[in-house]
Amino acid sequence: MILLLTGMFLFSCSSDDKKSFPGGDDDIIEEDDDGGAGILSNEKEIITFNFRSSDNPDLSQDVIGILYNDGSIKASVPYGSELNQLTPTITLSENATVSPDSQET
Repeated sequence: MILLLTGMFLFSCSSDDKKSFPGGDDDIIEEDDDGGAGILSNEKEIITFNFRSSDNPDLSQDVIGILYNDGSIKASVPYGSELNQLTPTITLSENATVSPDSQET
């Protein structure tokens, strides 16, 4: 009888039970500097990557970046452009971050 109860107890408890978090199962809860909790999304995606001519005086027209599934981005800028002087405009998925920020050189 004791052996049967012990077996039932061991098999009724599972270490891989999922816990429910406010951000969903795929999100991460992280404590911020003020002791509060913030939700960090596992969705880390660049939605758009462009160089707007209004933000980059050397460009006569907007340059639209092409996003590839392998995570690479292709953007064709005019020959002679100072690449380290271009300011991108980047749209990210919710809760994602990028460094340097969009609109920074």
